[in-house]
Amino acid sequence: RAESDARQEAELVERGPMRAAARGIWSPRAGLMTGARLSPSGVVGAFAARWASSLPSTPASRSAATPRKKASALMNELRTAQTAGPKPFPEIRAGDAVEITRLPFSSAPKPDVLRGMVISKTNRGIDSEVLLRDILYGEVVEFHVKLYSPLIQQVRVLQRAFLHKGKKRVRRSKLYYLRERDPLICKVTGVQFAGDVIAPKKKK
Repeated sequence: RAESDARQEAELVERGPMRAAARGIWSPRAGLMTGARLSPSGVVGAFAARWASSLPSTPASRSAATPRKKASALMNELRTAQTAGPKPFPEIRAGDAVEITRLPFSSAPKPDVLRGMVISKTNRGIDSEVLLRDILYGEVVEFHVKLYSPLIQQVRVLQRAFLHKGKKRVRRSKLYYLRERDPLICKVTGVQFAGDVIAPKKKK
């Protein structure tokens, strides 16, 4: 009997808890997972108790203390602090027609005017951006514009819910499906909006 218990104890050490449980030997982990009963032998039971007490304790929140998690939390705090004040641009939603005046580079003599319909908006703190879609010279163009960029001078909403001509609100937040529709739906350049300054015609 003692020889059999010694052999089972050696098998528990060699094969590990799961394999030993499959052979009918009790172990703390396998006993909880497979529902195996404690062996009547005191030798195996005592060894199992010593083996369970020697296992390293695993904290429940170990994954929350990794350097990557800490760095991510710190970056989120920095983004929140940078955008804590009032926004330098009006509220923008998908489907709106907007006009953005920005400098192409910091020492540019005059700014560029970008027009288009917002097909997506990404809210990511200081990295928030919008994706504009328009037609220029017969070609479909898309612009990624950072809303908190220091090069932006002005952001103006030309028309709310431009996708539905302002008759009803746009339900979706991402309008990527418009890439497969008629491109003229997103045409903003050349459309007259309220508040646009009309240049006087030159006399012949």
